[in-house]
Amino acid sequence: MTLFNFEAANLPEYEENPFIAKLPPILSMQEWAAGLRGDVTFDPRGRAYPAKLRKHCVMRLLRYFEPMERQVRLAERLDMMIRQGYMGRNPAAPGYAARLAGGVRSAIENIDSSSVIPFFHPTALSFALTGCSGVGKTRAEEQVLLRYPQIIVHPELHMVQLVWLKLESPQKGGPKQLCIDFFTAVDQLLGTKYFKLYGKGGEDEMVVHMAEVATLHGIGLLVIDEIQHMIAGSVTKQQEYRNALKSLSSEARISLVVAGVEDAYNAIGIDPQWASRFENIELPRWEMG
Repeated sequence: MTLFNFEAANLPEYEENPFIAKLPPILSMQEWAAGLRGDVTFDPRGRAYPAKLRKHCVMRLLRYFEPMERQVRLAERLDMMIRQGYMGRNPAAPGYAARLAGGVRSAIENIDSSSVIPFFHPTALSFALTGCSGVGKTRAEEQVLLRYPQIIVHPELHMVQLVWLKLESPQKGGPKQLCIDFFTAVDQLLGTKYFKLYGKGGEDEMVVHMAEVATLHGIGLLVIDEIQHMIAGSVTKQQEYRNALKSLSSEARISLVVAGVEDAYNAIGIDPQWASRFENIELPRWEMG
């Protein structure tokens, strides 16, 4: 039985945007709860299996997932972030290609973008998902993201859309390593050669090219996990991380989620401007229980 009700699956403004129209239909809380659940197959006859097989049967529990209210609410928020983030990036809209080319050129040449591209209202959203280690943040993110196709081909637009991308904050190497990880991840998914093209430049230049790649492939959501790694270095290194993510979010208009332990929340709160970027969608810190 399908979980989706294809009647009135989208809003009119969503249907007009190819990036959104090919996404799975919007789900209710009940449908999300059913869709996120990871059941375990049980057969009473397994009790008669020899011990060497029963041990493997126990490992089925690793695939079990019972969503609670906070996981369902996380799913709803991520869904809204992806769709709303695309509202300001409609590849079928007149002038989209010119805005793409002009925006990248203005960033690279450090010129006033208003002289190159018309203004359009950014619609990307962002928030921080924080809580103590072991409460299931990463598992919940993955369960939600797997409900979406990661790659969508648009033959009519000659474009390959990358709906979401998940990275982990590097323990070493700082923001430059995050850029390298970004290009590498995109190359592995799409068979491109962006790391070869852009992976050897300076940090600021690489961030610009990250925004370019994200725009070319319509990346809808960027999730950066384990952000506590970014606060392990000096205050200067922390600021470099913040600046890099701000630039990526503002240049490419990508909806952004950062996730990590409680200390990471405190680090974000050091900078009011950084913290404010994660207040678009309210989501409480995750605690045990």
